[in-house]
Amino acid sequence: MQEPQQYHYRLNEDTRGIYQLTQSHPCRKCLERGLVCDSLRPTCGRCSRDVVECIYNPIDSVNRILQSRLKRLQESIGRLGVPSRPQGFPELQLLQDPPMLLYESPSYGSSLAIVPPSVALVSHNVSMQSVSSNLAITVPIDNTSTPGSLLRNTSGAKDLPVLSNNTRSAFGCSAVLWGNNSDDCQWWEHHKFPPCHKYHLMNFFLQDCTHFMLQVNMQRFVARIVLPSSHPNSLHPVLLNSIYLLACTFSPVPGIQALESRFLARTRRHLALALAQPNRLFDYLLASLIVARYYHYRARSLEGHLAVQTAARFAVGCGLHRIRSRSCDEMKIELARTLLGPPSDAIELGERINTFWIIFTMEKKSSMAMNAPSAYSEEEIETVWPIPMECYEMEFIKALPCTSLRSLYVPGNGSIALGLTTPINVYAKATALLYSSRQLASQYNPDLPATTEFWLKFRTLQKIISEYKAALPSFSFKSLVPGASLGNNIFIVASGHMLATTASLVLHCLFIDDDAESREKGLACVRKIVDVVSELDDIDPKVGFTLGPPLFAACEFLRREIKRIKGSSESQLLSELRAHQIKLVRRLSGVLAKKGCPVPHDLVSEAVDDTD
Repeated sequence: MQEPQQYHYRLNEDTRGIYQLTQSHPCRKCLERGLVCDSLRPTCGRCSRDVVECIYNPIDSVNRILQSRLKRLQESIGRLGVPSRPQGFPELQLLQDPPMLLYESPSYGSSLAIVPPSVALVSHNVSMQSVSSNLAITVPIDNTSTPGSLLRNTSGAKDLPVLSNNTRSAFGCSAVLWGNNSDDCQWWEHHKFPPCHKYHLMNFFLQDCTHFMLQVNMQRFVARIVLPSSHPNSLHPVLLNSIYLLACTFSPVPGIQALESRFLARTRRHLALALAQPNRLFDYLLASLIVARYYHYRARSLEGHLAVQTAARFAVGCGLHRIRSRSCDEMKIELARTLLGPPSDAIELGERINTFWIIFTMEKKSSMAMNAPSAYSEEEIETVWPIPMECYEMEFIKALPCTSLRSLYVPGNGSIALGLTTPINVYAKATALLYSSRQLASQYNPDLPATTEFWLKFRTLQKIISEYKAALPSFSFKSLVPGASLGNNIFIVASGHMLATTASLVLHCLFIDDDAESREKGLACVRKIVDVVSELDDIDPKVGFTLGPPLFAACEFLRREIKRIKGSSESQLLSELRAHQIKLVRRLSGVLAKKGCPVPHDLVSEAVDDTD
């Protein structure tokens, strides 16, 4: 006799906590008689043996339970009251789940996929005003868990939409709009932060996300921010807290700066927890970069180096160093077995490509500063060069040449100019050239004659550096990178020119003691660096880290040259070199002072002694 079919009612992780059946329901007869029921259907075992009618009570469906909960939630919202919407705006669509505090640890599901907003892409270097004109967030003030609201602005006005007044209360401001901070809210004065604190900090971070080396699709990123923390595609707490940490670091308000230690402790606690979520590993990678950025800014070089080295090795484990194509269809199979899994679309693939080059740039600079071996060898890197994030949604990217780091060292192939309107592309190529110059300089022994192979690499590298500087936009206030703000363009172009010039200076410094031509070329490099620095009115501390290697290299060259010609008849040249040295030391002191770092004593003392 065939066994009757047994039905098991189980709900997945997405409905856990709403209504979960851990045991099968007994039939009515077994309940009335107080017997144990095996809940087999259509007739349980007990009723089958006793030959009686087996009847089960109806079980509510999952949809009915969800609808009932949604109805109760809407009734609660109606009692709390929702701010009235301005005329001309569509009605607010309320999220179904109440948001948790963004730094708490939610339990994530694994079945849902994020659906990006059907709006135009936002460039990596476009200000957040354009983003905030499409997304506006209202946060009702109440100690209970209140649903957030996501509103899409369909008006054509250029000004930011205002959902309600940013009024103050005893527990923060009543509403915060993305991209529009309320200066009157003193949220940091509360022992327990009001709900609006996350919007204030996130607004500050998003205004300068390019400076913070965040290369993601901003429209999707903002869409993930507004999701409740219980949503499977919301930002992981480790990424949120790292963003809050960096926002506190660069905030001009002393009260907010004092919160660094609190958010740093939260970030470090969540770093280990993020590794347990397979669908949150990319958030872990971004958070590791932000933490390394924080350590370097605070002159905690060893901790910053360890953080970026960890991120670099983790990126290798995720296969980010072997993304050979910008076509999502081509890379899905190759990346299927990596820790991150295959990308869902071309935009996600682009985020991985650009993030890898951020890691590459930070890791190479950290290795040069610490005089430590790099986590990458140039032979194993196959990832294509980064391009602007908005380009990954366009079909023409499949026609772009899939060139990588190896093509950089082939003179005359034309790939060096590809993508130089992207900040990370400018930084990555310039950093690679500087690192190669440092590596070649370390192989030179002044006590032995240079080999033919050395001179071949020397001339090839010089030619590549010249091609790179020629491909960069001219450094002037009238020639700007398209789409970026004035300040961003100045520092992007300045960093590219100065890093490439420093790479050439490192090579010429090998022979300045014995070769007059090398001294002239080295002096020309220093003059170029001084000219670029002179055109920068004020160096933003957020980007000052990119100008550190050029300033130190130029100061070292001037120190050696001043020592060589002191007491000689070249008084005019000596005066020029001393003036350059004082200018560079002052500018370097200004950058370090803004970061709260001491100026190297030997540089200051030599500059003072030379003027006596």
